[in-house]
Amino acid sequence: MTVLKLKATRFAMLATRHPDIHAKLLLAVGRLLADRLRRANTAMHVLSG
Repeated sequence: MTVLKLKATRFAMLATRHPDIHAKLLLAVGRLLADRLRRANTAMHVLSG
């Protein structure tokens, strides 16, 4: 897995210079977080019986 870092100031700059890329990044992160939350909820449901 490759991890890339982007400072908040650069991310804000990306929003103004390349709004399409900014939107795609936000969607990708949102999908990733939603998937992790679903998995955590499923694990908690299984563990609680």
